[in-house]
Amino acid sequence: MAADLTYEGCNFFRLRLVLGTLSGKSVKIKNIRANEDDPGLKDFEASFIRLLDKLTNGSRIEVNETGTMLFYKPGLLAGGPVEHVCNPQRSVGYYLEAVVMLAPFCKKPLRLNLKGVTNDRYDPTVDIIKTVTIPLIKKFVVDDEGLDLKILKRGAPPEGGGEVTFSCPVRKKTVAISEYIVGKLMPLLHNIFSSVSPAICNDLMLTWCAESVCFGHLYLHRSLQRSPVWKISRVRHFLGGRINNWLHSEYTDCICPSGGRTVSCS
Repeated sequence: MAADLTYEGCNFFRLRLVLGTLSGKSVKIKNIRANEDDPGLKDFEASFIRLLDKLTNGSRIEVNETGTMLFYKPGLLAGGPVEHVCNPQRSVGYYLEAVVMLAPFCKKPLRLNLKGVTNDRYDPTVDIIKTVTIPLIKKFVVDDEGLDLKILKRGAPPEGGGEVTFSCPVRKKTVAISEYIVGKLMPLLHNIFSSVSPAICNDLMLTWCAESVCFGHLYLHRSLQRSPVWKISRVRHFLGGRINNWLHSEYTDCICPSGGRTVSCS
């Protein structure tokens, strides 16, 4: 199998496939964790490949028996309505980070429904994608009408159960942006949710918001997520929205009885 681009190892796995899809060049990745005790592709990487197959039309994907070699020949970015159940080993943010680079160049407006873990320790949460990535993508498209990320349900590992819908219009051309003046830092935004008890979120909000100026609205709604857990993430961006940037994200897990409500401070 002759490929236009050949790589070794699992580094930059998503980026290699995304750039191959945008450029229309076939990609061959060899020796994927060949020297490890558990060689080959992980389940979440295989799930990402299946998502790429759903987003495109006519893609050719071949994996050897051990999973240490992948050949990917991209097809046409079709878009349209797509549903995908993400592997719970990685959160929905792992998949969205790659999809946002492909979505504007699809043939039809993309409406992607993803189910799985929405908040974990390893990937950007859906709150960070919504408050940081989406506003940044809006700077590159001429008309951002229809570009949105809706959080329908939240889900934490290991059971997941979260659901989000990402919508993006078709934009064959993007605009270049140039940012020299960063501006002043805005106060921290705290995103807190829990499947255990609203009292926990109230205590968290008072504790964390006492460290810095915090503003926003408090939303209380029922959650259908399966894992009993509470988490907090903190986001900071620059004044005027010139360059949005997430300062850091902190998460805390709590093993408690299932049930309860979700509180979100955003």
